[in-house]
Amino acid sequence: MPILYPTSDFKLEPLGLKVEERNLSRAQLIEKAILHKEGQLTENGSLSVSTGKFTGRSPQDKYIVQYAHDKSEFPIDWGNINHPIAPEKSEKLLGKMLAFSQTRAIYAQDLSAGHSERYFSTCTCIPNLPGKASSRATSFCRQTQTLPH
Repeated sequence: MPILYPTSDFKLEPLGLKVEERNLSRAQLIEKAILHKEGQLTENGSLSVSTGKFTGRSPQDKYIVQYAHDKSEFPIDWGNINHPIAPEKSEKLLGKMLAFSQTRAIYAQDLSAGHSERYFSTCTCIPNLPGKASSRATSFCRQTQTLPH
């Protein structure tokens, strides 16, 4: 029996975010990205985007909020890749992100990752450009899909 991904009930509007569209299809996101002049279609129909000077993620830029009381079933391997960040600093960054995002359209995507129920996790990505939303939708699974067997 297929396992359906749960739908996200994470509300963005109470945070003051203007959600332009939520969970657009990949084709709709690509169309909007082209209209916003974020990129162009390649010969095979993929979206090609120039990211400028900063291309991709840096492994050293991965921060996880570290709570004093956190006794997770899956302990975090702190080190060169997983850096702890204090809850107060995380809240300050969240405030900056929300202030930045309140003046821009948001192309929210309810996504998930994980091959099985044990490792399954959902997330809501909230990029401010449709091309970025398309990239996230490619990297993760849409929550309307079923888990692979």
